[in-house]
Amino acid sequence: MKIIHLFYIFIILLVFSGCSKDNLTGITGNNYQNGSIALKIDKVSIPTDVQTLIAYLTSANYDTLSTSTDIGNDSLKIISFNNVPIGEWVLTVDAENSEGNIIYTGKTNVTIIEDQTVDIYLTLTRTGSGTGNVNIYINWENKWTDFYSNPVFTQDNSPDFPYSVRQPNVIFDGGIYKMWYLNLYNSAGSSIWYVESNDGINWHSIQNGPVLVQGDSGSWDDYSVAPGAIIKDGDYFKMYYNGFHDQYGKWNIGLAVSADGIHWEKYSEPVLMASDEEYQIGTSSVIKYNQTYFMYYSVRHYPYYNISLATSTDGINWIKYTNNPILTVTKDWEGTGIYSPSVLYNQGNFEMIYMNADANAFGSATSVDGVHWIKNDAPIFNINDTHNKWASRIAYPDLDILNSEFRLYYTGFKNYDDGVIAFASKK
Repeated sequence: MKIIHLFYIFIILLVFSGCSKDNLTGITGNNYQNGSIALKIDKVSIPTDVQTLIAYLTSANYDTLSTSTDIGNDSLKIISFNNVPIGEWVLTVDAENSEGNIIYTGKTNVTIIEDQTVDIYLTLTRTGSGTGNVNIYINWENKWTDFYSNPVFTQDNSPDFPYSVRQPNVIFDGGIYKMWYLNLYNSAGSSIWYVESNDGINWHSIQNGPVLVQGDSGSWDDYSVAPGAIIKDGDYFKMYYNGFHDQYGKWNIGLAVSADGIHWEKYSEPVLMASDEEYQIGTSSVIKYNQTYFMYYSVRHYPYYNISLATSTDGINWIKYTNNPILTVTKDWEGTGIYSPSVLYNQGNFEMIYMNADANAFGSATSVDGVHWIKNDAPIFNINDTHNKWASRIAYPDLDILNSEFRLYYTGFKNYDDGVIAFASKK
């Protein structure tokens, strides 16, 4: 069997309205709508024998445009075409070795559309006598819109009036929005509660008590439990929750199982343990893809945070990824850390939203395999995007497709620590 070698290039089509008078070969006249294409290449994913990348744009109406770059020491390369007329183009990317031979190639159709931004993932396959695959994933960008009447759930809505409500985890099941959330009390004590809604806006309690509480005295989770990730797996709900015995000691990840989402049975021991290197860990997202469970978890060495991965074939026994962490701070806006990743698998693509250490913005990243990620440069949602700038901090994003709509539930803070639950949406 021939092994197929490939790597990925992330392409951003930046399209601007207006006219241009720049002269491009093969373009007649000086009044046309134009845009730009930026090819963002993460050097980590580039094979070591690749020396040069050459990109070509071809169209039936214009001469071929080309640009190239040598792969240097920078971790990220960006090569671009500017002042490209809107319309249909064919993009070809060739990767050459030091001898000038093409060793990888990829091709795709691209459409430059006025006032639109397109993300494309282009797989370059190794040249030769074998066969390969080209995977292209396209997402049309549109902004997240904060709900005009946020917050939708506060301390006053929770039966025992806690100090703060936060860390929502929402799924749409059986025509009902179901939310598990954290009730926070003084001195970091907490328990997990459950509410339902017909529209994801107006919530009502199903019972007057928590659905998951701290463990017995002396157990690993006897001080605090928090909802990490809840999934519907067959006929059962699985809750991967975060807990600890000592707020300043190690934090671990446990598992509880339920037939109705209300009555839960805990596993006695954590399913993912902290270590000296990962001293405090907490999951916020678990997805099941191709019979493999992917757990995305945060590693906390306050004030520093990063994001790591563990996988499992049964959802119980987990193996940490050998090259953890999978995401670290690389952008100025991320501050001293990124954490609380929320991941979904949508139309052949893994999509992640995460928060920064200052709790004032959410970032996003995309992956074709759930392991190797490419970040967007800028945040996709920040405190200035909240309706009438109602929140001073935002945290714990929960990304889902609920009832055919993208929703981003999150914790907002009017003051420093009085957490409430809100959401934003997009088409």
